[in-house]
Amino acid sequence: MENHEPFGAKWSMFCRLKVRSYVLAANVAGTLKVAPLQILKFPVVLPHKFLDAEKFNLRFSDASEITEIADKLRWYRYQKGLRQRDAADYAGINRSTYIHYEEAGRDFYPKEHMEKLAELFEVPLENLLDDYKAALWWLLPVVWGERFSWI
Repeated sequence: MENHEPFGAKWSMFCRLKVRSYVLAANVAGTLKVAPLQILKFPVVLPHKFLDAEKFNLRFSDASEITEIADKLRWYRYQKGLRQRDAADYAGINRSTYIHYEEAGRDFYPKEHMEKLAELFEVPLENLLDDYKAALWWLLPVVWGERFSWI
């Protein structure tokens, strides 16, 4: 029987593909071996936050039922299992600013922040907008030939 030492080789980072994704390389018996490495990051969610998310998700089984931008942001964040801090960090904004985004009644959402959040939630930007702002998003370029920097 051959003696295998799967972790006996000295692995080193060959290249970085994207955030938390790497290719590792090792010299094993004169042969170049490569392996992918994906570093997963799981937020620690406190038990009372699970209850909040569960109650909210019972109100809305699907994002298409939600009419307010604030509720859509919260729904998508809960679906991804993210904290407000995670969403804020990804969008490049303060946590307090993101908290205000999830409060009902807000009228101004900077386009660049909403685009980053749509990227994080892996949905088209239009899915995060309410009907009025979605209509503006598509109508204004037709009228003035450009999109505004606010949503």
